[in-house]
Amino acid sequence: QKKLRKINKPKKSNEKTLWLVGHSITLFFSILYMMYYVQRKSKTHLVPWLAYKFALMGVWLSYTISLNTQYNLKSLPHYGSLIATENFQYLLLSVVWFFNRSSLFKILPYTILSILHISNNFKLNAVLKQEKLFAYIILYNELFLFPVLFVDTILLKGTSGYGLVIYTMFVWLRI
Repeated sequence: QKKLRKINKPKKSNEKTLWLVGHSITLFFSILYMMYYVQRKSKTHLVPWLAYKFALMGVWLSYTISLNTQYNLKSLPHYGSLIATENFQYLLLSVVWFFNRSSLFKILPYTILSILHISNNFKLNAVLKQEKLFAYIILYNELFLFPVLFVDTILLKGTSGYGLVIYTMFVWLRI
């Protein structure tokens, strides 16, 4: 006799969806922040402040999911190898930018990386062909952020001194 048994299919992982949602949140709110800043020339209103914070929260979601797929978060590797990964470095830097003054130059790399990841997910070849240009924009943005943070530190604007020191450590890790 044959017995009928239900075959349990493995559960689909929602990690890819959450990763995509995180990049979408980052892209949407960073574009909202940029548009509001360009039109109104103000970062002090509630809308750009919230957009900046939510963009960084989207970064937290997507980069945490990336780290979870790279390493199982229940058994993280040694901190030396964790700090050496680019995803973890960007995640730590986004936490620093969350508590620092908002700036267009601080969220621009996250915006570009979100554009690239979303276009890679949806196979948008027109955007993916410009990947080298986006890499140059991120590089020059990271170089330009040093003088911006240095001038903000000299002018004693908020917690820019801490941001400059932590950003210097971030660039030192990257090199």
